[in-house]
Amino acid sequence: MDMSSNVGKAPKTKQERGSNWNSEEKKKLLELVALNRRVILGKFSNDLTGEDKSKAWQDIAEQVVALGYSNRSKEQVRKKWADLLSDAKKEYSRVNSSIKATGGGPPSPKMSDTCNEVISIVGEEAFLPISNITPLGLGDSNIHE
Repeated sequence: MDMSSNVGKAPKTKQERGSNWNSEEKKKLLELVALNRRVILGKFSNDLTGEDKSKAWQDIAEQVVALGYSNRSKEQVRKKWADLLSDAKKEYSRVNSSIKATGGGPPSPKMSDTCNEVISIVGEEAFLPISNITPLGLGDSNIHE
Protein backbone atom coordinates (compact mmCIF):
# COMPACT_ATOMS: atom_id res chain seq x y z
CA MET A 1 0.00 0.00 0.00
CA ASP A 2 1.53 3.30 -1.12
CA MET A 3 1.36 5.93 1.62
CA SER A 4 3.06 8.62 -0.49
CA SER A 5 -0.30 9.84 -1.80
CA ASN A 6 -1.16 11.11 1.70
CA VAL A 7 2.04 13.11 2.11
CA GLY A 8 1.37 16.80 2.62
CA LYS A 9 -2.38 16.38 3.03
CA ALA A 10 -4.15 17.39 6.19
CA PRO A 11 -5.83 14.50 7.99
CA LYS A 12 -9.57 14.34 7.52
CA THR A 13 -11.49 15.45 10.57
CA LYS A 14 -14.82 13.97 11.38
CA GLN A 15 -17.60 16.53 11.01
CA GLU A 16 -19.42 17.16 14.25
CA ARG A 17 -23.12 16.39 14.17
CA GLY A 18 -25.39 19.36 14.84
CA SER A 19 -28.26 19.30 17.27
CA ASN A 20 -31.67 18.15 16.12
CA TRP A 21 -34.08 20.77 14.86
CA ASN A 22 -37.02 21.26 17.20
CA SER A 23 -40.56 22.00 16.03
CA GLU A 24 -40.29 25.73 16.77
CA GLU A 25 -37.16 26.05 14.62
CA LYS A 26 -38.82 24.15 11.76
CA LYS A 27 -41.95 26.28 12.05
CA LYS A 28 -39.86 29.47 11.95
CA LEU A 29 -37.88 28.18 8.95
CA LEU A 30 -41.08 27.42 7.03
CA GLU A 31 -42.52 30.82 7.93
CA LEU A 32 -39.39 32.63 6.76
CA VAL A 33 -39.09 30.63 3.54
CA ALA A 34 -42.74 31.50 2.79
CA LEU A 35 -42.02 35.19 3.40
CA ASN A 36 -38.93 35.04 1.15
CA ARG A 37 -40.49 32.69 -1.39
CA ARG A 38 -39.88 34.94 -4.41
CA VAL A 39 -36.15 35.20 -3.70
CA ILE A 40 -35.53 31.64 -2.55
CA LEU A 41 -37.57 29.83 -5.19
CA GLY A 42 -37.20 32.37 -8.01
CA LYS A 43 -35.14 31.82 -11.11
CA PHE A 44 -31.91 33.72 -11.55
CA SER A 45 -32.26 36.91 -13.61
CA ASN A 46 -30.96 40.46 -13.77
CA ASP A 47 -33.33 41.23 -10.88
CA LEU A 48 -32.52 38.12 -8.84
CA THR A 49 -28.89 37.16 -8.33
CA GLY A 50 -27.07 34.50 -6.38
CA GLU A 51 -26.04 37.21 -3.97
CA ASP A 52 -29.73 38.02 -3.32
CA LYS A 53 -30.45 34.36 -2.58
CA SER A 54 -27.38 34.06 -0.34
CA LYS A 55 -28.40 37.16 1.62
CA ALA A 56 -31.95 35.82 2.04
CA TRP A 57 -30.60 32.52 3.42
CA GLN A 58 -28.25 34.41 5.74
CA ASP A 59 -31.16 36.53 7.05
CA ILE A 60 -33.25 33.39 7.60
CA ALA A 61 -30.38 31.67 9.43
CA GLU A 62 -29.93 34.69 11.71
CA GLN A 63 -33.63 34.70 12.59
CA VAL A 64 -33.61 30.95 13.30
CA VAL A 65 -30.52 31.38 15.52
CA ALA A 66 -32.28 34.28 17.29
CA LEU A 67 -34.76 31.72 18.69
CA GLY A 68 -31.90 30.70 20.98
CA TYR A 69 -31.96 26.91 20.52
CA SER A 70 -28.90 26.29 18.39
CA ASN A 71 -26.33 28.13 16.31
CA ARG A 72 -27.27 27.28 12.71
CA SER A 73 -25.22 28.34 9.70
CA LYS A 74 -26.70 29.54 6.43
CA GLU A 75 -25.68 26.20 4.88
CA GLN A 76 -27.36 24.19 7.64
CA VAL A 77 -30.59 26.17 7.26
CA ARG A 78 -30.53 25.74 3.50
CA LYS A 79 -29.90 22.00 3.89
CA LYS A 80 -32.79 21.70 6.34
CA TRP A 81 -35.12 23.36 3.80
CA ALA A 82 -33.90 20.94 1.11
CA ASP A 83 -34.52 18.01 3.48
CA LEU A 84 -38.02 19.26 4.37
CA LEU A 85 -38.84 19.66 0.68
CA SER A 86 -37.53 16.18 -0.12
CA ASP A 87 -39.42 14.61 2.78
CA ALA A 88 -42.61 16.41 1.73
CA LYS A 89 -42.29 15.11 -1.84
CA LYS A 90 -41.85 11.55 -0.56
CA GLU A 91 -44.81 11.89 1.79
CA TYR A 92 -47.00 13.42 -0.93
CA SER A 93 -46.13 10.56 -3.26
CA ARG A 94 -46.76 7.91 -0.57
CA VAL A 95 -50.13 9.40 0.41
CA ASN A 96 -51.28 9.79 -3.20
CA SER A 97 -50.21 6.23 -4.04
CA SER A 98 -52.22 5.00 -1.08
CA ILE A 99 -55.28 6.98 -2.16
CA LYS A 100 -55.12 5.55 -5.69
CA ALA A 101 -54.64 1.96 -4.48
CA THR A 102 -57.42 -0.53 -5.02
CA GLY A 103 -58.82 -3.03 -2.59
CA GLY A 104 -59.46 -2.96 1.10
CA GLY A 105 -57.09 -2.28 3.89
CA PRO A 106 -56.48 0.50 6.34
CA PRO A 107 -57.62 4.03 5.58
CA SER A 108 -55.27 6.22 3.58
CA PRO A 109 -52.70 8.10 5.64
CA LYS A 110 -53.06 11.86 5.99
CA MET A 111 -50.33 14.33 5.10
CA SER A 112 -48.51 15.95 8.00
CA ASP A 113 -48.83 19.64 8.81
CA THR A 114 -45.21 20.14 7.74
CA CYS A 115 -45.88 18.52 4.37
CA ASN A 116 -48.97 20.67 3.84
CA GLU A 117 -46.98 23.79 4.76
CA VAL A 118 -44.20 22.94 2.29
CA ILE A 119 -46.81 22.32 -0.42
CA SER A 120 -48.39 25.70 0.29
CA ILE A 121 -44.99 27.38 -0.09
CA VAL A 122 -43.80 25.78 -3.33
CA GLY A 123 -47.17 24.94 -4.89
CA GLU A 124 -48.66 21.54 -5.52
CA GLU A 125 -47.47 21.56 -9.15
CA ALA A 126 -43.92 21.02 -7.84
CA PHE A 127 -45.08 17.66 -6.48
CA LEU A 128 -46.90 16.40 -9.56
CA PRO A 129 -45.19 14.02 -11.98
CA ILE A 130 -44.03 15.44 -15.28
CA SER A 131 -46.47 14.36 -17.96
CA ASN A 132 -47.27 15.01 -21.60
CA ILE A 133 -43.62 15.02 -22.58
CA THR A 134 -42.89 13.41 -25.90
CA PRO A 135 -39.54 11.63 -26.04
CA LEU A 136 -37.12 13.35 -28.37
CA GLY A 137 -37.88 12.50 -31.97
CA LEU A 138 -41.08 10.54 -31.38
CA GLY A 139 -43.35 13.53 -31.83
CA ASP A 140 -41.41 14.88 -34.80
CA SER A 141 -43.51 14.75 -37.97
CA ASN A 142 -40.39 15.24 -40.12
CA ILE A 143 -39.14 11.71 -39.48
CA HIS A 144 -39.24 9.59 -42.63
CA GLU A 145 -39.31 5.83 -42.59
